[in-house]
Amino acid sequence: MGDQCKNCDKEFRGNFYTFFHAKKIGEHSVYISANKSRIVKEYSQIGQTTYFLCDKCVNRKFWLEIISTLIGAIALAAISILFWTGKFQNVIAAFSVPKLLFYGFIVGLVFPTIAFCLLIACFFDIRTQPTGENLAIRIGRRNIKEKDTFWNSRVFQRLQMEDQIRNL
Repeated sequence: MGDQCKNCDKEFRGNFYTFFHAKKIGEHSVYISANKSRIVKEYSQIGQTTYFLCDKCVNRKFWLEIISTLIGAIALAAISILFWTGKFQNVIAAFSVPKLLFYGFIVGLVFPTIAFCLLIACFFDIRTQPTGENLAIRIGRRNIKEKDTFWNSRVFQRLQMEDQIRNL
């Protein structure tokens, strides 16, 4: 067995996920050249928190994200078909089976690409770290009331490298 999951309070196998948090106190522009500037945000009390999350909770969140993305893609494809056929005014006429199958196939060429990317994500396990950190952030937002900004490790490292955050 493992540690106790911060999400479901059960003991399963899992991993520790770290996220960063801070209180934003202001922002200002820093001029790089005459026509180029960037915004630097100032934070107080930048900290990091680590939560243990079981594999079941992380996988559940991952599949919920996939399902919601696919539902959105299907809805977008359906709306695209309706506009493409020019029958948006008469929605019932646009759903004749041969037309729907033909346009669904055309729009559906995107789905093999999405499926391939998801398959790669599953085999190479690139999903668990960002998904686990984002789930930890969601739990952290409920538990850490005095902070108003949260980052996963990838975003935090990028912001640090670009010098877009300052700890005061």
